Amino acid sequence: MSVSESDDNILTLRTAKPCDERGEYLLPHTRPQAPPNPPQADTNPWNPFNSRIDFDFAHFQFVKVQNSAPLIDKALDMWAATVMEFGGDTLWKNSEELYATIDTIQHGDCPWKVYSIRYQGPRPPGMTPKWMTQTYELCARDMRQVLQHQLETTQFKDKINLIPYQQFDGNGQHVWSNLMSADWAWKQAVCR
Repeated sequence: MSVSESDDNILTLRTAKPCDERGEYLLPHTRPQAPPNPPQADTNPWNPFNSRIDFDFAHFQFVKVQNSAPLIDKALDMWAATVMEFGGDTLWKNSEELYATIDTIQHGDCPWKVYSIRYQGPRPPGMTPKWMTQTYELCARDMRQVLQHQLETTQFKDKINLIPYQQFDGNGQHVWSNLMSADWAWKQAVCR
């Protein structure tokens, strides 16, 4: 472990030597192992939508103008009437089908998890605020799995500092600036 000091900041570093999953150091210039199952290229860049127009319609309705279900249903009816003249059909019959398609969007293989949360603390006397009595849904991904996927991409090659460090200001207070300055990274480092 080495310590360097500059301008009221103290920086403590651990050396980062490449190692395998068992913590054994690798020989210099050892090539990384290939990911277990490399993702297959999808031939449809608009998946799960059939085409760009399907994607653009969903994006416009859901993201840009954030239309309500009845307004989306009306837009789908108008679209269906237009394409029926030529023997075509729309991808969705109603807003529920559109929402179901949007829900199948998957970027990578980190699935979404839905958690139900509810306030369980003390309630004030008299009229209880509505938010204290309702249940809410929190949608999130496994952040450890997301980080694993990010580290596996070539876009991050040579752009991430792999050395855990601890930084302190002039008053001796710990300063956190990124993942590698976090206590978690410091504790995960393998030292021999």
